[in-house]
Amino acid sequence: MADLKDIQDLAKTLNLMNVASGVIDLTNEQISNKEYLYRIFSEEVRLRSENKLKQLHKDAKLPNKKFNHDKITKGLEWQLDKIKQFDFKTNK
Repeated sequence: MADLKDIQDLAKTLNLMNVASGVIDLTNEQISNKEYLYRIFSEEVRLRSENKLKQLHKDAKLPNKKFNHDKITKGLEWQLDKIKQFDFKTNK
């Protein structure tokens, strides 16, 4: 049976940093190997997506403020209402 340290070293080699650093728990579970790998890889993908969003937000350098709707003009308010109604997925 492989030692936890060996698994973490292999994960680091494969650039699975959440497994390598111990963020994803590698405890003994009574499930099939395929199911166990699926859970580990799913968690790795979720954590990478979460970290990607954080990095994109940081890279955007946008101010950390809420939009103040009280200071907009009637024309801009109309435009914002139209944008809210637009379905970007189907371009309708």
